[in-house]
Amino acid sequence: MGETYFAEGEYQAAAKEYNLVRKNHPKAGEVSDALLKVGMCFERLGLKDDAKLFFQTVVKSYGKTPAGKEARRRLKKL
Repeated sequence: MGETYFAEGEYQAAAKEYNLVRKNHPKAGEVSDALLKVGMCFERLGLKDDAKLFFQTVVKSYGKTPAGKEARRRLKKL
């Protein structure tokens, strides 16, 4: 559902859905991508401080993954 909301520009709803992945499946491989997407949602909503927090979390916990590399790139742009 998060991807659908994101594609439709419903970033607040998308962030809620992505956050459910982290809460309901904390050990799942998709958590890094979900956290990255939450940051991207906040970025698109103009909430740069919140986006930064999520990007930093992805870099710290998943720095060597593709999501970690993308989060690092986005942090530099903020």
